Amino acid sequence: MSSRIEVDKTEPGMILAEPILTPHGQVMLPAGSELTISNIKILKNWGVRSVTIETGEGGTTDSVLTEEMEAQAAARVRERIRWEPSHPAEKEIYEAALKNAGALILQGKKE
Repeated sequence: MSSRIEVDKTEPGMILAEPILTPHGQVMLPAGSELTISNIKILKNWGVRSVTIETGEGGTTDSVLTEEMEAQAAARVRERIRWEPSHPAEKEIYEAALKNAGALILQGKKE
């Protein structure tokens, strides 16, 4: 199991579940790499905003969004869903859209 988290929330010893790629698609750190203080600094210097970390079997770590990121996600969803969800299915769709928008923000993607 894995979880996407902000680079600022990473700690030495965490294991990457996915490779970190440069903007040109070259592997900066392969999946399975153990994070060190040094490569966390390098990720920050390269502008990497989030990484996918292994949480182990049955891990429960969720992606961590700052309050600002949550507000950005909610704003993105409100741009597309312009009604107040009232039916349980609508609420489920709205929550899924919020989760997706949050994941995109963690990945540094615009859409």
